[in-house]
Amino acid sequence: MPSLSDDIKDELIPFDKEAAKRIVERLGPSIFQQLPPKARDLVSAIACASPYLSGLAVRYPTNLVDILTLPIDETIALAMQEAWQAADEETSDAQKRGLRQAKARAALCLGIAEAGGAIEVLRAAALWSDFADAACGSALKMAYQSSNVLFNKHRKLLAATECDGQTSSQAQISGPLSDTICGIAVIAMGKHGARELNYSSDIDLVVIYDPEAAIFTQAGLDPASAKTIAVNITKDMIGRLSDQTKDGYVFRTDLRLRPDPGASAAAVSINAAEAYYEAYGQNWERAAYIKARCVAGDPTVGADFLKRLRPFVWRRSLDYAAIEDIHSIKRQIHAAKGGAKIEFHGHDLKTGRGGIREIEFIVQTQQLILGGRDQSLRPRATVKAIAALVDCGALSSETGAALDKSYRYLRRIEHRIQMISDEQTHKIPETKENTERLAFFLGAPSMEIFETELRSVLQYVHTVFSDIFGKEQALSDDAGSLSFTGVDYDTATLATLREMGFVDPNFIADRVKRWHAGEVRSTRSIRARELLTKFTPSLLRALASSDRPDDSFLAFDRFLQRLPGGLQIFSLFINKPQIFDICIRIMTFSPYLGRQLADRTNLIEAMTDASWPRPMGDSNEAAAALELQLGTSVDFEQGINAVRRWAHEAQFEVTAALAVGRAEPDKVGEAYTSIAVRVIEVLLPLAMRETERKHGKIDGNLAIIGLGRLGAVRMSAASDVDLVFVYDCPSDAQSTGPVAIGGPEYFTKLVRRFLTAMTAPTEEGLLYDVDMMLRPSGRAGPAAVSIDAFLKYYASDAWVWERMALIKARVVATDTDFADKINKVLSNIQATAIDEDVLLQGVRDMHARLNKAKPAKSYWDIKSVRGGTADIDFILEFLALKNAQKLRGKPLNRPQDLIQTLGAMSVLSGDEVEALSTADRFLEIILQLQRAAHGADKSDTSADPNNPVARAAPKGALAASIMETLDASTFAALEERFESCLASVKVIFDAHIGGDQ
Repeated sequence: MPSLSDDIKDELIPFDKEAAKRIVERLGPSIFQQLPPKARDLVSAIACASPYLSGLAVRYPTNLVDILTLPIDETIALAMQEAWQAADEETSDAQKRGLRQAKARAALCLGIAEAGGAIEVLRAAALWSDFADAACGSALKMAYQSSNVLFNKHRKLLAATECDGQTSSQAQISGPLSDTICGIAVIAMGKHGARELNYSSDIDLVVIYDPEAAIFTQAGLDPASAKTIAVNITKDMIGRLSDQTKDGYVFRTDLRLRPDPGASAAAVSINAAEAYYEAYGQNWERAAYIKARCVAGDPTVGADFLKRLRPFVWRRSLDYAAIEDIHSIKRQIHAAKGGAKIEFHGHDLKTGRGGIREIEFIVQTQQLILGGRDQSLRPRATVKAIAALVDCGALSSETGAALDKSYRYLRRIEHRIQMISDEQTHKIPETKENTERLAFFLGAPSMEIFETELRSVLQYVHTVFSDIFGKEQALSDDAGSLSFTGVDYDTATLATLREMGFVDPNFIADRVKRWHAGEVRSTRSIRARELLTKFTPSLLRALASSDRPDDSFLAFDRFLQRLPGGLQIFSLFINKPQIFDICIRIMTFSPYLGRQLADRTNLIEAMTDASWPRPMGDSNEAAAALELQLGTSVDFEQGINAVRRWAHEAQFEVTAALAVGRAEPDKVGEAYTSIAVRVIEVLLPLAMRETERKHGKIDGNLAIIGLGRLGAVRMSAASDVDLVFVYDCPSDAQSTGPVAIGGPEYFTKLVRRFLTAMTAPTEEGLLYDVDMMLRPSGRAGPAAVSIDAFLKYYASDAWVWERMALIKARVVATDTDFADKINKVLSNIQATAIDEDVLLQGVRDMHARLNKAKPAKSYWDIKSVRGGTADIDFILEFLALKNAQKLRGKPLNRPQDLIQTLGAMSVLSGDEVEALSTADRFLEIILQLQRAAHGADKSDTSADPNNPVARAAPKGALAASIMETLDASTFAALEERFESCLASVKVIFDAHIGGDQ
């Protein structure tokens, strides 16, 4: 056989003549003279271009002489034998050293052979892959030998078996464990599996073990113990390959193509792997397994695993959605179709336009679509697959030949780039000097000619790609690359996300990849993931349109995580894009609503109604729906669940309508309040019936009084309800049940039953938090108080702040006659005069206590900030109590009405009426929008605890909504009006109440 030097065909011109001279000095004249004359100029030229190869030559000069005087195949066989023999060294350090020295021989041989044209690039890649097989097998053998649990006790099981013939030369030189019954199989993926390994590439491995293999079972190991040993052996093997020592490394290894890499161990059991791919396998993983090959370990386990995966990889029939998803693997990478500018300096030969990845995807997608029925389309190697596609008519002979030539051309450049410094890079250098060095290394006459040739090839490949994939609907965004397949972050995708406005594109890409990996319940079905793939670009574009894209994305991510299944929702989004648009707008505006959407998908279904959302205040249809649900309820629990379903849907509709701009913020308070009143009106009879069922009836009545925002008809999203329960019955009244009980006990039980209906958690979630602190005597008082006790308390024992709270009181549920009686009682209490000095001091004390107990969380804490809604309440309640007798019989609970009434009575001046009315409406709109966005979390952003009135302003969609609603052209203009309102309220507060604020 001819030696490597005999096969040299290409003459390289030295890029740096001084460097060419230095290699002679570094090798030494005696060594240089031993080189065949034909090889000396080549070695000198390589030394100018490749610091890595020249370093290997100087470090191993005798290797250099041998390499040039032996046939290439013989040198690689010798390197493989050295790799296997390294496993027989006595120490771990010696074993690692032997592997790395064997790698140096193979790398130097193939680098010189390729550079000199003695071997074609794909033949070199195949031999390099064979060496990688031997290195993996030897490293696995070393790992087994270090595992005393297995190797020392079961040497007979580790005897070598007959080679399965999967590699070209392993059979002649393989050592123990290269293909033995050892229970563990090493599967090579990607270019290693296809025997197309890059010169300076990672090797992608999947390690599979069978816990039922004899080596494990005869050692008495249960599956958990077998897993522990398999994982430890795998980690040991990987370390021996990839650890950086003074002798370098053998191969960088990557295990991320294993099943569920985020959750699985380094080695995966064969059954677990099969189950994963059956349930969650994605089309890009199918494409990856086209090239899979067992390269080390137990061939029986390897063959069994790959056989089990055949139905996953090679489907005999594919529905349209699956084909669409396969095409999307590549369509996501480039949005534009053809004609896009191709850069030269810095262009990525692997993932850039017209690059190696495009050729591979052209081939692999066609293999996946057609290979299920035609086994001839299943070659691992790219050029063999191209030939097969030509033979079956999927590619024309002209296109096939051109793609074959282009693939070899690009791989040749890629190898030269990597030979320069042994770096895993695929990019043309950024600088002119380094690009010229590469051109000389390739034997190109000049950099300009090299650039022209490369651009031509890249443009041709991209044109073919566009012709194939451009016919389908583009799934990427016009902004650029959006690829979420594979295990690595696509750099172009990260750039696209950043350009779209996402602050943390790595997090966004990671979450989307996790969606597609089925890590959330809603994406665990194959069909759901296919649909998700289809609208992901539209989703990202919609989320990016908000002022805070990352927050909007988080809201949708939470939505996906809470969904029990995604197929129906994703189908709805695709078929009804208007619903998708509304949902995204809701989530962009309100994370609070996003959580509700995730918990109750029926809320989304309600949006499909053409009448959604119903006009504010039109509750007849909703009330009828509630009555219908109650009519089918057979017991108390079913009844309260029916009420909760209705209330949640009604509350969501109001909040969602506010979020998407279909409701007026100054009117939603009435809508929220009417929902709460309706709930109370329905639950009270339910509680009564349940109480009567157990205790009979009693001669008496119960009234529910609403206070706070419920009494003021100003409830908001996630408001609680302030309630007081007052009953009236004869003092000697007894219930009619088997065990008679008196009025106080009876109505206490009724109230407790009602509170259970309101607040107890059920499968329909919580309804309202109920606050009863405003009842007579607060926590110390009874749950239900008699009307006589109520009157007596407010006549003699009530604090000033309790009288203030009663300004907003109104009856929200009872029979008509008793409601009239209670309203008269409330009116009389409200009209009872209080000594002005006592009143003023009580109001000031309460204001100070409130400011200390609940200080403003931020400058935009609408309720608590100085001059905010709480101060308006203090002003109105103080003036109402100060002028109690003048206001007798007039409604006091609605702030806007009370402002006008006080103005008509000249208690407030005209300017004060205008200022208070304007500020009250302005602040109420902001508060309603804040609560719609954040629910019970009433502040948009948390403030610095050391500066509780820090300017933590609303941001993003919330700020935009507030500005639009209040007709503010800029946020600065909004803030100016906000400050003006706060200032005017503070002036009025100081004028009427004063005190040390």
